[in-house]
Amino acid sequence: MRISRENRAFSTLEVLAAVTVVIILAAILLGVGKRLKTQAEEKLAKSTIQILVTAIEQYYGFWDKFPVVDPCEPPDVHSEDLYVQLDSTPSSKRFCEKIDTTMVGDTNNDEEGRLEFLDPWGEPLDYIYKAQDSFPEVVSGGPDKDFNTQADNVSSRDM
Repeated sequence: MRISRENRAFSTLEVLAAVTVVIILAAILLGVGKRLKTQAEEKLAKSTIQILVTAIEQYYGFWDKFPVVDPCEPPDVHSEDLYVQLDSTPSSKRFCEKIDTTMVGDTNNDEEGRLEFLDPWGEPLDYIYKAQDSFPEVVSGGPDKDFNTQADNVSSRDM
């Protein structure tokens, strides 16, 4: 009895179907991965802001006032001023030291080399305090890095 060897290669249609399935699975994984990264960045922003809120409360307990910044200055200067004031208060400084080192830097490379608090997207956090406020607000511009688009901003008032 003779065993015939039939063509054992894959047809073009079978290869195309397999490639299509692999591409679809890769696209799904990339989408899920991107969403997980965004969620992790949002959680890091929230935890950094929460630590700052606690440091601001400690500052208030020590000085009986909130840190003051010039409202006419841009967010990076607000963040620098906040950093200096919290760093100069021992109880606040202890909390600020718990912030991940990647969340502190000098984005504007000013001559003084003053550090500022950053969000996960590398932008300075904004510190807003008006006399009529009961508590200051710490805000991140979110993934789009724009404080004017409220939809993706991360704020201490939302926690």
